Amino acid sequence: LRLAMVATTEGAVALATSWRSLTGASPPREGESLAMADVAASLARRDGARRAATPGIVTPAHDFDVAWEWAKARLASFMVHVPHVGTGLVAGYAASRPGWGDSRPGYAWFFGRDACWCGDALLAAGMFDEARAAMEFLAATADVTGKIAHEITTSGVAHYDAADSTPLWLRFVAQYADWTGDLATVRGVWDAVRAAVAFVLTHDRDGDGLPENTGVGHGWVESGPLGGGAVTSYVAAIWIDALRRLEPLARAVGDAELAARAAGACTRATAAFDARLRDPLGGMVALQLGADGRPSYDLTALSAVPILLGVDEGPAADVVIARLASDDFSAPWGVRMIGHRDARYRPRGYHFGAVWPLYTGWASLAAFARARPDEGWQHLAAVSACAFARERGAFDEVLDGDTGAAAGICPDQAWSAAMVISPFIYGMLGIRPTAAARRVIIDPLLPSAWTKARVAGLRIGSSRLSLTVTRAEDVAGGAAYRGELQLESGPALTLHVGTEGEGGGVVLQAGTPVTVTWPARRGRGHGER
Repeated sequence: LRLAMVATTEGAVALATSWRSLTGASPPREGESLAMADVAASLARRDGARRAATPGIVTPAHDFDVAWEWAKARLASFMVHVPHVGTGLVAGYAASRPGWGDSRPGYAWFFGRDACWCGDALLAAGMFDEARAAMEFLAATADVTGKIAHEITTSGVAHYDAADSTPLWLRFVAQYADWTGDLATVRGVWDAVRAAVAFVLTHDRDGDGLPENTGVGHGWVESGPLGGGAVTSYVAAIWIDALRRLEPLARAVGDAELAARAAGACTRATAAFDARLRDPLGGMVALQLGADGRPSYDLTALSAVPILLGVDEGPAADVVIARLASDDFSAPWGVRMIGHRDARYRPRGYHFGAVWPLYTGWASLAAFARARPDEGWQHLAAVSACAFARERGAFDEVLDGDTGAAAGICPDQAWSAAMVISPFIYGMLGIRPTAAARRVIIDPLLPSAWTKARVAGLRIGSSRLSLTVTRAEDVAGGAAYRGELQLESGPALTLHVGTEGEGGGVVLQAGTPVTVTWPARRGRGHGER
């Protein structure tokens, strides 16, 4: 059953324009009707055009390949234009309901942190226009202090009550530049970048280099027994990663002063992270510091974030990966916020027990970052299975930690769909582009049960390439990978293989397939760095 409804407060002309936008067809004249078959055919053409313009994959897991296409379609559906408010990415859809959800269809308004975590996936999926719109919307709606909004309703009411939105947006801008090479757009939001950096620096009141949540907003956990951290490793890791990315970007746009400031702030924040948030004996990273400065070493799904961002690279990170993959944290449908043996665990506790596909995606990225592809695939498969569990092609916001039943507001959540795409591109394939330099690093880590994976139509700047990764043997008979690459269109790219892109690189040119072989890596892997 397909239903289409168009409404406006701006008259018949606007109504006709909205109808054309929905259907790609001319609106019916008065007294006429447009067959639903025509509308469906128009939407099918639009879906086909999107599939042709975005990367496609072929893996040994057919259901995952289908979920991949659903994830791209769902992300596209979250791009919303609201007259007099703007165009951006909304967080999720659900039916209105009495009480809290009266007249509000789920989370169908604009969220800062949601758009930024989804931004990684939009870029990896080649949806550059959507990523740019989401990024620019957050710049346009920033507070005068430089702070990025947490929520903006479709009525235009903004809330600035999250500590992570601002550093997340800064790394989103840098990611956008890496994938697109579009420095003109980056320059267009550069005043907002400078203001956002200044805002975060202002809220390092004790000068140790770590941003503080007090007086700024929640550092992810909004309520419950894990809330109230004055400094969190989650926000601190995002800030460090944002600074690392901003330094070269600032130099690229000619802002040497901000580049130097970012480099200095990154050095201080990294040193403070290790000194204040890492256990000096076991090396475990704390969840947070209380108002008294005391660390809390609760192991949670949030522990994956410093790992996937390459901020926590100590040996204790492997302990975290193993724990998150154990049955204490992991159910067949995903990763719980805290282990179910924890006395505080509640299976439907929003931030203290329930499974989130977002957390599960973080755990997947963190596992790949530690060169543990089997755990990475375990979590990625759980996220992709959401597409077939309840609403066809939709990815839930929150699931019951004991039963897997829907337990959140939205059965159709944007960042849950994003976690089908990000772990595959950044984690399993290890793709890291620098479009402005026409450069790309690959460093795949296939699960042990896989022999091959392929992606085609991958966008890097104005170029497109295909990559097929196959298990092989090196000349000494050791485990190796073989990569077959083809530049499908656009300017030449320089390919580097390995975590840090070692070697002089191989030039990819249109019409000239390239095959490279390299030893399979053990030890440190890669996340979203």
